[in-house]
Amino acid sequence: MSGLELAGTARLPATGYLVLRDLPLLTRKGEVDADGMLRLALAFGSPSTRDGGRALWPVTPRTGNPDSTFSVRAGAAALHTDAQYRPDPEELVLLFVVRPARDGGDTLLLAAADAEASVQRTGDLRALRASRWSWSVPAEFAAQPPFRAPVLAGDGTIRWRRDNFVARDRRQHEVAERFAAAIATSEKIVQLRLDAGDAVIVDNRRVLHGRTPFTDPRRLLYRIRVRAAC
Repeated sequence: MSGLELAGTARLPATGYLVLRDLPLLTRKGEVDADGMLRLALAFGSPSTRDGGRALWPVTPRTGNPDSTFSVRAGAAALHTDAQYRPDPEELVLLFVVRPARDGGDTLLLAAADAEASVQRTGDLRALRASRWSWSVPAEFAAQPPFRAPVLAGDGTIRWRRDNFVARDRRQHEVAERFAAAIATSEKIVQLRLDAGDAVIVDNRRVLHGRTPFTDPRRLLYRIRVRAAC
């Protein structure tokens, strides 16, 4: 069964992510078949155009600014969820590889349950479950009125990103630093090497994703955020 057929008949497994290998979504010139990628996303729900104004968002280095959002610069991407700065993040994130980096850029995944387990004995769990956390919107996307939400909602979901987190006070800043360090060193992190034509679909509310460092300017993935089908 091909990857596209599998996507149309299966849901995400209990791990919260699904890897599809060697999808027929690259042209002979090595360009992405945009219509085919959208069909793949539609097998899971409705592609979102909320951030960036388009469903297919290129994830490739196009700025040297280290403060830019992960999708437009090279380097590592710490574990995070997408659209944590929105009250209602999209349920799924689809990443399709056109050109992998020659020097890293592997995908990292960590389940929310494992992230929560990493702080069970630190005394920070209560703070992470409080609805006192907020994040700034990347400059590339439309502004969002301020709101607050928990990092760990207590229902198995997570909302997190360290670099655009807005600390209310020193105590919250310290909790964020400890949590970021705990998940970055978790033994439960899954590292995936995705090649051209491969894709991963991630439960954006139950699995953190990130990437290892890279410098290759030709690295190109396409991302689609998806509103999950009921």
